[in-house]
Amino acid sequence: MNWHVIVRTKISQAIGRCGLSRQGLIRVYARVYGELPARADQLRRRRDPADPDYFLYRFALRDAGIWHTFSFRVDDVSAPSYLFIKEVKHSI
Repeated sequence: MNWHVIVRTKISQAIGRCGLSRQGLIRVYARVYGELPARADQLRRRRDPADPDYFLYRFALRDAGIWHTFSFRVDDVSAPSYLFIKEVKHSI
């Protein structure tokens, strides 16, 4: 399936507050807009135990010598072929 990723403004703002460099932000968005839809069929098997209407997409990346871990809750049931990022959690 050809997936389309939707990132709402509040999610973009939350990512922007994570303290990443410009290059780090580019890498996060490359994962969200590139890897997530490319691997969606596989990733969709990782359902959120709190709400099975969502699946979890997690990754870590190193930016300016600091490891950042991201966890996204993704809605794949509201509209065919769309992946809505509903929540992001970040930790260092």
